[in-house]
Amino acid sequence: MYYGKEVSFKISNGEKNTKNSTNTNDNNTITFYIPELITASLSNLNNGKIKVGSHVTWNADPKNENGVVLAVEYKTSSQKIQSIAENYTQRIMKGITLNDNGSYTITASDLAEFPNNATLSFYIGRTGYQINTGNAGENDISIGAYTALRADFDIQK
Repeated sequence: MYYGKEVSFKISNGEKNTKNSTNTNDNNTITFYIPELITASLSNLNNGKIKVGSHVTWNADPKNENGVVLAVEYKTSSQKIQSIAENYTQRIMKGITLNDNGSYTITASDLAEFPNNATLSFYIGRTGYQINTGNAGENDISIGAYTALRADFDIQK
């Protein structure tokens, strides 16, 4: 119920209180925007495989100033083809931060480090957060919320 809304928390003596708290000290109020829940899809695939030119689309959130993270992960344990797992034994994680405009096209450099026909995990997400630093490192407060999706696809280079 908080996604897509600005939220406020009042902090009193290290305890969280709701927005309607009786504490009236505005110095203890943390306010930040929680982005909309993310939904995404992939198109321009080749027989269900991601390729250069495949499109990632998602529901853009114009109020989200933090952008969207798109990440790709290769793990040996996720491979369907044994020779790929044997020849590529190191985990690979690669990510980029994009403007939250609703679309991205996969490039050759996005897939360059990954073996052809590998099974990869694709992640897309966005977050809202606030970090308040107290005096001399005391009463530091970090609060946030995120929304993310993951899907596994084979790639074709």
